[in-house]
Amino acid sequence: MRSGPFEGPAIVKPPALPGDTYFADDLLIYREMWFEKFSALYKAKIGLPYTCNGRIEHFTDNILAMLKKSGCKVVYVGIESGNEWVRKNLLNRRYSNKEVVDCFARIRRYGISTFAYNILGFPFETKKQMRDTLCLNKKVKPTMGAVFYFYPYPGTRLFNICKEYDLLSDKMEGLSGYLEKPAITLTHCTEKDCIQEYNRLRLFLVSCGFVNSLKLPEIFGQILYLLLNVCSKFWVNLITKNSGLKYQVRKLFYRYRFR
Repeated sequence: MRSGPFEGPAIVKPPALPGDTYFADDLLIYREMWFEKFSALYKAKIGLPYTCNGRIEHFTDNILAMLKKSGCKVVYVGIESGNEWVRKNLLNRRYSNKEVVDCFARIRRYGISTFAYNILGFPFETKKQMRDTLCLNKKVKPTMGAVFYFYPYPGTRLFNICKEYDLLSDKMEGLSGYLEKPAITLTHCTEKDCIQEYNRLRLFLVSCGFVNSLKLPEIFGQILYLLLNVCSKFWVNLITKNSGLKYQVRKLFYRYRFR
């Protein structure tokens, strides 16, 4: 399988909070010397709590110390896939699972919350590889997170791969986002397998966000996750579509996120 640059589903901007600054720049912390000057000026001139994106490779101790000092409350990190083969050969992300675990542990030591981004339904992805993403999330224990179905953007390496191997599907035109169902033709698992793994991971991340927002012991998240999986399809549909429950959960989540 050929590797190359990949542009996955667009980062979804979280709802803004009063007095909350969100930096959508994927490379805000890429240059350490630049960020050192920026973070000092931001703290002196603005001083509001903020959130930002970052890649696994960039969260050094120096960067994390500057993030903490300048008021960063949450970092959004792309795990994308918990399978090293998928990351290396399809996403051109060449860090190991151990590096991912170590990175999240390092961020946690600085008292900064984490939001993990994940994607399922890549070309040629197997059910086991999808399950690896859930397993890695269980190891890193993000404060909160999200999972999306892969969507091939025209002009990207993965779009060309999907086109070459006839994986592009007519159902792509009917999708309104990345939360509905797999976008491409799956070759190494069924669509049902992908949806099941998506539901499991989504409910795990919902459980993480719920217990961390309320500052409950981890055991409550484990119990909630087991209960939600009894009727996983029902709960995922409920929180995906517009509903009163979804609104109340989000309201609770964002009210306590920075506390």
